[in-house]
Amino acid sequence: MENRWVELTVLTPVELSELVSAYLLGISPQGVAVEEPVTRDQSEDGYRLDMSQPQALRVWLPIAEKSAVLIENLREKFVDLPIEITVRPIKDEDWQIYWREFFGPIVVGRIAVIPSWVDFKNEEKKTVIRIDPGQAFGTGHHETTRLCLNALSKYVSEGQSVLDVGTGSGILSIAAAYLGAGSVDGWDIDPSAVKIAQSNCVVNNVAEKITVHEGEFKFAGQQYDLIVSNISAVAVEKLVPLFASGASKPDARLVLSGFLKEDIQRIENVASSTGFIHVESYLENDWALISAMR
Repeated sequence: MENRWVELTVLTPVELSELVSAYLLGISPQGVAVEEPVTRDQSEDGYRLDMSQPQALRVWLPIAEKSAVLIENLREKFVDLPIEITVRPIKDEDWQIYWREFFGPIVVGRIAVIPSWVDFKNEEKKTVIRIDPGQAFGTGHHETTRLCLNALSKYVSEGQSVLDVGTGSGILSIAAAYLGAGSVDGWDIDPSAVKIAQSNCVVNNVAEKITVHEGEFKFAGQQYDLIVSNISAVAVEKLVPLFASGASKPDARLVLSGFLKEDIQRIENVASSTGFIHVESYLENDWALISAMR
Protein backbone atom coordinates (compact mmCIF):
# COMPACT_ATOMS: atom_id res chain seq x y z
CA MET A 1 0.00 0.00 0.00
CA GLU A 2 1.44 3.38 -0.97
CA ASN A 3 1.44 6.72 0.85
CA ARG A 4 1.46 5.39 4.39
CA TRP A 5 3.67 8.22 5.64
CA VAL A 6 3.47 11.99 5.48
CA GLU A 7 6.20 14.59 5.32
CA LEU A 8 5.34 17.57 7.51
CA THR A 9 7.14 20.78 6.53
CA VAL A 10 7.05 24.03 8.48
CA LEU A 11 8.41 27.17 6.81
CA THR A 12 9.38 29.51 9.62
CA PRO A 13 11.33 32.74 10.05
CA VAL A 14 14.80 32.02 11.37
CA GLU A 15 14.08 33.78 14.66
CA LEU A 16 11.21 31.35 15.34
CA SER A 17 13.10 28.25 14.25
CA GLU A 18 14.20 27.19 17.74
CA LEU A 19 10.67 27.49 19.13
CA VAL A 20 9.10 25.50 16.30
CA SER A 21 11.90 22.90 16.29
CA ALA A 22 11.38 22.22 20.00
CA TYR A 23 7.69 21.54 19.37
CA LEU A 24 8.41 19.30 16.37
CA LEU A 25 10.88 17.27 18.42
CA GLY A 26 8.08 16.66 20.88
CA ILE A 27 5.93 15.00 18.21
CA SER A 28 8.76 13.36 16.26
CA PRO A 29 11.55 12.26 18.63
CA GLN A 30 13.45 10.73 15.67
CA GLY A 31 14.63 14.24 14.81
CA VAL A 32 13.94 17.34 12.75
CA ALA A 33 15.56 17.96 9.37
CA VAL A 34 16.53 21.62 8.91
CA GLU A 35 16.93 23.12 5.44
CA GLU A 36 18.85 26.36 5.72
CA PRO A 37 17.81 29.24 3.41
CA VAL A 38 20.61 29.80 0.88
CA THR A 39 21.18 32.19 -2.01
CA ARG A 40 23.60 31.67 -4.89
CA ASP A 41 26.38 34.25 -5.15
CA GLN A 42 29.89 34.74 -6.52
CA SER A 43 31.73 33.56 -3.41
CA GLU A 44 34.10 30.58 -3.30
CA ASP A 45 31.31 28.31 -2.09
CA GLY A 46 28.89 29.63 -4.68
CA TYR A 47 26.21 30.34 -2.12
CA ARG A 48 25.55 32.09 1.20
CA LEU A 49 23.03 31.73 3.99
CA ASP A 50 20.18 34.18 3.56
CA MET A 51 18.78 34.66 7.04
CA SER A 52 16.05 36.94 5.72
CA GLN A 53 14.37 33.89 4.14
CA PRO A 54 12.42 31.23 6.07
CA GLN A 55 13.90 27.92 7.17
CA ALA A 56 12.22 24.65 6.24
CA LEU A 57 11.81 22.24 9.18
CA ARG A 58 10.74 18.70 8.27
CA VAL A 59 9.59 15.60 10.14
CA TRP A 60 8.01 12.35 8.97
CA LEU A 61 4.95 10.81 10.60
CA PRO A 62 2.93 7.65 9.98
CA ILE A 63 -0.52 8.14 8.48
CA ALA A 64 -2.65 7.52 11.56
CA GLU A 65 -5.09 9.31 13.83
CA LYS A 66 -2.19 10.18 16.13
CA SER A 67 -0.51 12.11 13.34
CA ALA A 68 -3.71 13.92 12.37
CA VAL A 69 -4.16 15.06 15.99
CA LEU A 70 -0.53 16.20 16.22
CA ILE A 71 -0.71 18.20 12.98
CA GLU A 72 -3.97 19.87 13.97
CA ASN A 73 -2.49 20.76 17.38
CA LEU A 74 0.52 22.25 15.58
CA ARG A 75 -1.74 24.44 13.45
CA GLU A 76 -3.67 25.64 16.51
CA LYS A 77 -0.56 26.32 18.58
CA PHE A 78 1.11 28.52 15.96
CA VAL A 79 -1.98 29.99 14.32
CA ASP A 80 -0.91 33.57 15.16
CA LEU A 81 2.70 33.18 13.99
CA PRO A 82 3.99 33.84 10.43
CA ILE A 83 4.67 30.21 9.57
CA GLU A 84 3.46 27.98 6.75
CA ILE A 85 2.57 24.32 7.33
CA THR A 86 2.33 21.79 4.51
CA VAL A 87 1.76 18.04 4.57
CA ARG A 88 2.40 15.67 1.69
CA PRO A 89 2.16 11.89 1.45
CA ILE A 90 5.31 9.97 0.58
CA LYS A 91 5.51 6.53 -0.96
CA ASP A 92 6.46 3.44 1.01
CA GLU A 93 9.65 2.90 -0.96
CA ASP A 94 10.77 6.48 -0.20
CA TRP A 95 10.15 5.95 3.51
CA GLN A 96 12.48 2.98 3.69
CA ILE A 97 15.30 5.44 2.95
CA TYR A 98 14.13 8.12 5.41
CA TRP A 99 13.40 5.67 8.22
CA ARG A 100 16.86 4.31 8.86
CA GLU A 101 18.25 7.82 9.26
CA PHE A 102 16.10 8.45 12.33
CA PHE A 103 15.41 5.11 14.03
CA GLY A 104 18.07 4.32 16.63
CA PRO A 105 18.26 2.16 19.79
CA ILE A 106 16.06 3.03 22.73
CA VAL A 107 16.04 1.64 26.29
CA VAL A 108 12.79 1.54 28.27
CA GLY A 109 13.06 0.03 31.73
CA ARG A 110 14.30 -3.56 31.38
CA ILE A 111 13.85 -3.53 27.61
CA ALA A 112 16.13 -2.35 24.81
CA VAL A 113 14.45 -1.87 21.42
CA ILE A 114 17.07 -2.13 18.70
CA PRO A 115 16.76 -1.70 14.92
CA SER A 116 17.50 -4.92 13.07
CA TRP A 117 20.42 -3.29 11.25
CA VAL A 118 22.20 -1.87 14.37
CA ASP A 119 25.07 -3.61 16.19
CA PHE A 120 24.11 -3.17 19.86
CA LYS A 121 26.46 -3.93 22.77
CA ASN A 122 24.17 -5.02 25.58
CA GLU A 123 26.45 -3.96 28.42
CA GLU A 124 23.56 -3.45 30.88
CA LYS A 125 22.07 -6.89 30.17
CA LYS A 126 18.72 -5.57 28.98
CA THR A 127 16.03 -7.69 27.36
CA VAL A 128 16.72 -6.96 23.69
CA ILE A 129 13.91 -6.74 21.14
CA ARG A 130 15.01 -6.56 17.51
CA ILE A 131 12.54 -4.53 15.44
CA ASP A 132 12.33 -3.78 11.73
CA PRO A 133 9.25 -1.53 11.68
CA GLY A 134 8.92 -1.39 7.90
CA GLN A 135 5.61 0.42 7.34
CA ALA A 136 4.17 -0.37 10.77
CA PHE A 137 3.81 1.97 13.72
CA GLY A 138 5.74 0.99 16.84
CA THR A 139 9.44 1.47 17.53
CA GLY A 140 9.62 2.55 21.16
CA HIS A 141 10.39 6.15 20.23
CA HIS A 142 6.84 7.43 20.57
CA GLU A 143 5.68 8.36 24.06
CA THR A 144 2.67 6.04 24.00
CA THR A 145 4.80 3.03 23.08
CA ARG A 146 7.24 3.81 25.88
CA LEU A 147 4.36 4.22 28.33
CA CYS A 148 3.02 0.82 27.29
CA LEU A 149 6.42 -0.84 27.54
CA ASN A 150 6.83 0.49 31.08
CA ALA A 151 3.33 -0.73 31.98
CA LEU A 152 4.04 -4.20 30.58
CA SER A 153 7.29 -4.34 32.55
CA LYS A 154 5.26 -3.64 35.67
CA TYR A 155 2.19 -5.81 35.10
CA VAL A 156 3.08 -8.85 32.97
CA SER A 157 3.71 -11.97 35.04
CA GLU A 158 4.73 -15.53 34.22
CA GLY A 159 2.26 -17.56 32.21
CA GLN A 160 -0.32 -14.84 31.62
CA SER A 161 -2.50 -14.63 28.53
CA VAL A 162 -2.16 -11.24 26.81
CA LEU A 163 -4.23 -9.45 24.14
CA ASP A 164 -2.56 -6.69 22.09
CA VAL A 165 -5.04 -4.77 19.90
CA GLY A 166 -3.38 -2.50 17.35
CA THR A 167 -0.16 -4.46 17.44
CA GLY A 168 1.63 -2.51 14.68
CA SER A 169 5.22 -3.74 14.45
CA GLY A 170 4.51 -6.30 17.19
CA ILE A 171 6.72 -4.56 19.74
CA LEU A 172 4.26 -4.83 22.66
CA SER A 173 3.37 -8.46 21.90
CA ILE A 174 7.06 -9.34 21.73
CA ALA A 175 7.77 -7.47 24.97
CA ALA A 176 4.95 -9.33 26.74
CA ALA A 177 6.34 -12.66 25.54
CA TYR A 178 9.84 -11.78 26.71
CA LEU A 179 8.48 -10.65 30.09
CA GLY A 180 6.94 -14.06 30.71
CA ALA A 181 3.48 -14.15 29.09
CA GLY A 182 2.44 -17.70 28.23
CA SER A 183 0.50 -16.68 25.12
CA VAL A 184 -0.19 -13.47 23.20
CA ASP A 185 -2.84 -12.62 20.61
CA GLY A 186 -2.04 -9.56 18.52
CA TRP A 187 -4.57 -7.86 16.24
CA ASP A 188 -4.15 -5.22 13.54
CA ILE A 189 -6.38 -4.03 10.71
CA ASP A 190 -3.39 -3.30 8.45
CA PRO A 191 -2.22 -6.30 6.39
CA SER A 192 1.27 -4.79 6.10
CA ALA A 193 1.55 -4.43 9.87
CA VAL A 194 0.45 -8.05 10.37
CA LYS A 195 3.20 -9.32 8.07
CA ILE A 196 5.81 -7.11 9.73
CA ALA A 197 4.72 -8.16 13.23
CA GLN A 198 4.85 -11.83 12.27
CA SER A 199 8.34 -11.36 10.85
CA ASN A 200 9.52 -9.55 13.98
CA CYS A 201 8.13 -12.37 16.15
CA VAL A 202 10.21 -14.87 14.18
CA VAL A 203 13.35 -12.73 14.39
CA ASN A 204 12.92 -12.47 18.16
CA ASN A 205 12.27 -16.23 18.58
CA VAL A 206 8.83 -15.78 20.16
CA ALA A 207 6.63 -16.84 17.22
CA GLU A 208 5.48 -19.93 19.12
CA LYS A 209 3.96 -17.72 21.83
CA ILE A 210 2.37 -15.05 19.63
CA THR A 211 -0.47 -15.27 17.12
CA VAL A 212 -1.02 -12.16 14.98
CA HIS A 213 -4.52 -11.75 13.54
CA GLU A 214 -5.57 -9.49 10.66
CA GLY A 215 -8.72 -7.37 10.91
CA GLU A 216 -10.77 -5.71 13.64
CA PHE A 217 -10.65 -7.48 16.99
CA LYS A 218 -13.44 -10.00 17.39
CA PHE A 219 -14.17 -11.79 20.66
CA ALA A 220 -14.01 -15.53 20.03
CA GLY A 221 -14.33 -16.89 23.56
CA GLN A 222 -10.73 -16.39 24.67
CA GLN A 223 -10.35 -14.46 27.93
CA TYR A 224 -7.16 -12.63 28.86
CA ASP A 225 -5.25 -11.76 32.01
CA LEU A 226 -3.94 -8.54 30.48
CA ILE A 227 -5.22 -6.43 27.58
CA VAL A 228 -3.15 -3.66 26.01
CA SER A 229 -4.35 -1.35 23.25
CA ASN A 230 -2.26 1.53 21.92
CA ILE A 231 -4.36 3.03 19.10
CA SER A 232 -6.37 6.25 19.55
CA ALA A 233 -9.02 7.77 21.80
CA VAL A 234 -11.86 7.02 19.39
CA ALA A 235 -10.79 3.40 18.80
CA VAL A 236 -10.17 2.74 22.50
CA GLU A 237 -13.61 4.09 23.43
CA LYS A 238 -15.21 1.59 21.07
CA LEU A 239 -13.06 -1.33 22.22
CA VAL A 240 -13.34 -1.03 26.00
CA PRO A 241 -16.97 -2.31 26.17
CA LEU A 242 -15.92 -5.27 24.00
CA PHE A 243 -13.02 -5.98 26.33
CA ALA A 244 -15.32 -5.77 29.34
CA SER A 245 -18.14 -7.90 27.93
CA GLY A 246 -16.17 -11.12 27.66
CA ALA A 247 -12.55 -10.76 26.58
CA SER A 248 -11.20 -10.00 30.04
CA LYS A 249 -10.93 -12.40 32.96
CA PRO A 250 -12.60 -11.37 36.25
CA ASP A 251 -9.33 -9.93 37.61
CA ALA A 252 -7.87 -8.75 34.31
CA ARG A 253 -5.57 -5.76 33.87
CA LEU A 254 -6.41 -3.18 31.17
CA VAL A 255 -3.69 -0.95 29.67
CA LEU A 256 -4.86 1.76 27.24
CA SER A 257 -2.85 4.39 25.38
CA GLY A 258 -2.58 6.21 22.06
CA PHE A 259 -4.37 9.36 23.18
CA LEU A 260 -3.59 12.80 24.57
CA LYS A 261 -3.90 13.94 28.19
CA GLU A 262 -7.08 15.91 27.45
CA ASP A 263 -8.75 12.59 26.56
CA ILE A 264 -8.00 10.96 29.92
CA GLN A 265 -11.33 11.75 31.56
CA ARG A 266 -13.48 10.40 28.74
CA ILE A 267 -11.46 7.15 28.58
CA GLU A 268 -11.58 6.80 32.38
CA ASN A 269 -15.35 7.27 32.26
CA VAL A 270 -15.75 4.51 29.68
CA ALA A 271 -13.50 2.14 31.65
CA SER A 272 -15.33 2.83 34.92
CA SER A 273 -18.78 2.49 33.34
CA THR A 274 -17.90 -0.98 32.00
CA GLY A 275 -16.73 -2.38 35.32
CA PHE A 276 -13.04 -1.53 35.46
CA ILE A 277 -11.80 -0.13 38.77
CA HIS A 278 -8.61 1.26 40.31
CA VAL A 279 -8.17 3.47 37.25
CA GLU A 280 -4.77 5.16 37.13
CA SER A 281 -3.31 7.50 34.52
CA TYR A 282 0.29 8.14 33.51
CA LEU A 283 1.75 10.89 31.33
CA GLU A 284 4.75 11.44 29.11
CA ASN A 285 4.75 14.91 27.61
CA ASP A 286 1.19 15.38 26.28
CA TRP A 287 0.51 11.66 25.82
CA ALA A 288 -1.37 9.47 28.29
CA LEU A 289 -1.82 5.88 29.43
CA ILE A 290 -4.62 4.49 31.59
CA SER A 291 -4.33 1.33 33.65
CA ALA A 292 -7.31 -0.33 35.34
CA MET A 293 -8.46 -3.64 36.87
CA ARG A 294 -11.69 -5.60 36.60
